[in-house]
Amino acid sequence: MTAEEGREAALVGVVQAPALRYTGGFHAHEHARDLRRMNIADLTEWTTLGTHDYRVESTDIFHFRFGGDLDGPTIEQLHGMQRGLAVEIGRPIFLLVDISRFGEFTSEARNFSKDLDPTDVIDATGIYGGSFRQRMVMTMLTRAGSLLRPWLPPLQFFAHEAEARSFLDTCRHGRG
Repeated sequence: MTAEEGREAALVGVVQAPALRYTGGFHAHEHARDLRRMNIADLTEWTTLGTHDYRVESTDIFHFRFGGDLDGPTIEQLHGMQRGLAVEIGRPIFLLVDISRFGEFTSEARNFSKDLDPTDVIDATGIYGGSFRQRMVMTMLTRAGSLLRPWLPPLQFFAHEAEARSFLDTCRHGRG
């Protein structure tokens, strides 16, 4: 098996792992095909995913901007892309998330996300923007998750993007 075939097999295996299967209308095999063609250089420009946007910065930062409600298939796609990036660079990634245009988590998103374990994919998450209410809702959701799963990677909320980036830089330097 060539290195490229090994990388493709790893990405397909990650996306099709039973814990990541979503039983709604999304087909994991179609997403796996897209991940096989993933190139970090192709992800440095803002790309649309439904009503949301994302890009890769500094090789290991997955920057995501909410653009409304989040549903199960979108969570599956995001997690698959993030897992694929972590496999590609050989270590967990950092998430930088803008919640200023966040809508709500649909019930299917909540059901799907409760089964995800990001510990081998995500090193830390910095979330910024949004109204006081949005930050409160997101804080409550993440605190509930961290009480149930205390091993989750560090996650912090900030009013401004620069603060979230500083937090991720601190986490990156603490990794070494």
